[in-house]
Order: sequence, then structure tokens, then C-alpha cells
Amino acid sequence: MSESFRFSVRVYYEDTDASGVVYHATYLHYAERARTEFLRTKGIEQRVMRKVENFAFMVRRCTVDYRAPALLDDALEVLTRFTFARGAVLKVVQEVIRRGESKPLVVIDLVIAGVNERGRPVRLPQKICDMVIRANQSKEL
Repeated sequence: MSESFRFSVRVYYEDTDASGVVYHATYLHYAERARTEFLRTKGIEQRVMRKVENFAFMVRRCTVDYRAPALLDDALEVLTRFTFARGAVLKVVQEVIRRGESKPLVVIDLVIAGVNERGRPVRLPQKICDMVIRANQSKEL
């Protein structure tokens, strides 16, 4: 797999349920932010892609494996790896860990589709495919 991009996040009161545990859907917010910031570090702006290239991402499938809870005030990291890109399909694995630890609290597997403004599938931009291929090749070396 390719090298992981690390995105830091702190658990705030608004992220938790009544018991101080991160609410299950909040992890999806963390993951979305991490994917967006990863693309941004590669010079890929989703707003520009939508306007200029008539391209957007749409989550097609999402599997979430909740292994242990994150708690109020925890410092977390979301590790993001783009593992596959071909045609209109992008596969992503994201892990949420407590900062300083290695064991994932949550593992998220995603299949993301490239779509146009009508929601029809379109090929991924070449720059995204190239980014994923380069990242995976560098890991294999």
C-alpha cells in the first residue's frame, strides 16, 4: 500500500455523544477532511475540479470497522492511503488512531466514484491516477 497522509484532529465536546465517546458518524467527518487535505497537499482543489473539469467525487461504498472508542479531548490522527485508481474508481483506506499510538480505533474502507454534475460516472483526472500510482510504486521500491 502507499504511504499514509496524516491529518490531526482533536475531539471536541460537539463530536461526542452523551457519554463523552466520539459519535459514530463523526469519524466520517474526520475522514472527509483528511481526504480533502491530502488532495490539497498534492495541488488538487475539489472546487476547481468541479468548476473547470466538471468532475466531483461521490462515495459509492463505505465500510467502517469500529474497534475502540475515541474520547473527549483525545488527539487523533487520520491516516489516509489512496490504494487504487482506474477508470472512474478510487479506493481509499483510512485509519483513525490516537496520536502516539499505532493501533487503529476505526478503519474505513471506501470506494469513491468520479462523477459529473449529473451524477454520471466519469474517468478520474489523470493527475489523480498518477498520484496514486506514484505513491504505490514508491512503497514497493
